[in-house]
Amino acid sequence: MTSSRPAAEPISERFPLLWADDDTPDDVRDDLRLTDLKLGTLYRRGKQTRLDRYQQMEDALALQAARNYQATTGPILEVLQELLGGASTLLDATSPCSPNLLSRLLQERLEENPFYRPLHLHYGDVDYAARIAGSDATDSASIFKLIEDELEDAGPEPISQPLLPPPDPEPPSDLSKLRYLLSTIEMGDGLAVGDHRLDAVLTVIDEVGLDPTGIDLFREVVTCLESPASLASLSERHGTSRQAMSVRRQRLARRLTRTREEFAVTALVRVVRERLGRVDGRPADDPFLSIALSPPDGEFPGAVDAVRLGLWLASPEGHGEAPVGYLLDETGALTPR
Repeated sequence: MTSSRPAAEPISERFPLLWADDDTPDDVRDDLRLTDLKLGTLYRRGKQTRLDRYQQMEDALALQAARNYQATTGPILEVLQELLGGASTLLDATSPCSPNLLSRLLQERLEENPFYRPLHLHYGDVDYAARIAGSDATDSASIFKLIEDELEDAGPEPISQPLLPPPDPEPPSDLSKLRYLLSTIEMGDGLAVGDHRLDAVLTVIDEVGLDPTGIDLFREVVTCLESPASLASLSERHGTSRQAMSVRRQRLARRLTRTREEFAVTALVRVVRERLGRVDGRPADDPFLSIALSPPDGEFPGAVDAVRLGLWLASPEGHGEAPVGYLLDETGALTPR
């Protein structure tokens, strides 16, 4: 018996597939109930032979399980790749038309119309446009036509109200998590999970070991996209001095900067920078970066915290090695602080 296994542990713990299989013979199952010591007492000369046999049976079951999994998932993956192969991630594949990008394209296309008022499209509004026009069209060309028809039907009077309703509130945290998870399924020659997978990034953040004060500094001062909360207000909230809060902020910034050395966070920063390059710094135009515009999850850390950390680490560096972070300006673009 190896020293790493408890003396009272049944042998079934070593062979979970064999133990769970309904076709396992009763005499084998009786052996699996024994401990290593009892098996050795019962079969002094044949113990290892039996264990080797059980290992072969376990391996055979594992191989069959892998084949069954491949037979089940293989066709699904093939269909996904055929349908969504043009997208870089599953998130992009499920977001075929960026709503804010569509808004800008519409503005360029219709800007010569003196009665045109730019539309502000957000997630879900494209579906709404199709619905109010009594159509189930979902491609961007059909949506263009639907909205153009709406503009034409509006007559010569200037449009006083947007054709679409006000945007919904920011998506809830579970939707932010879903978007993040979809972003980690990378499309290409084969499906693969990206190195920036959410659980790995959250583990890195969690290991920083923030208390309630540190969490507030993380969310409201270091990685926020609006004007940072004042250190005076935070120090009053947590019963400490402003100087002590300033020291904590500096220490936190250094600790978070060092997370760039972690593999998952390095991958996250790379993804953020690639997407910033595509959308000209407008997070609302990108389904992944838009996560950062959502309210932070109630539980720390969450998907919003992960993306905001990625944005902060991807921002230019200030004095020393700490990034300066971004602020969301009035045009919806990210500008370095």
